Amino acid sequence: MDEIINKRNSVSILKLNKNDIENYLEDMFEIISKNMEKIAPTGNSKTEDYTYWKQSMQREIENNDKRWIIALYNGDLIGYFLYKFINDTLFLDELQIKEEHHHDRTTFRKLFSSVLNEEVPENTIVYTCVNRQNDKSRAIINKFGFVECEKTQRGFRYKTKWQDLKRMLEDYPL
Repeated sequence: MDEIINKRNSVSILKLNKNDIENYLEDMFEIISKNMEKIAPTGNSKTEDYTYWKQSMQREIENNDKRWIIALYNGDLIGYFLYKFINDTLFLDELQIKEEHHHDRTTFRKLFSSVLNEEVPENTIVYTCVNRQNDKSRAIINKFGFVECEKTQRGFRYKTKWQDLKRMLEDYPL
């Protein structure tokens, strides 16, 4: 692990380095699997989903642009956030929190605001995608000033300006 970005209310936010990611993959899958069961079940067995998801994550581990942030509560993984920069574009790829911590705004805010520790050019555009069946995430994304810019096969692509998102994150209370 590289560093503790933030620690408050027994929730630690850590930035992982490539060597540590493997240690958390199974727990990360458990979180996303349980969340997606409620939003958009795949119809596959859990083993099939894990195999596909892990292959995808292995490719992401090789992506040097990818940042891996985790939230630990009393040492247990309760959430994670994956994002990457490419040129002047920031892609918010995945933010997952265990269901029992969904109403814990501190964990969400701390994971999401980890990007504030990055040096981001002012003209950066921020993109994220949300599954069309995930109304809760769509509402959160809208609250943070994102606007829908494209419909995708499984959902919607949203965008905002970095400066607008940064201002929102700084104003969002911990």
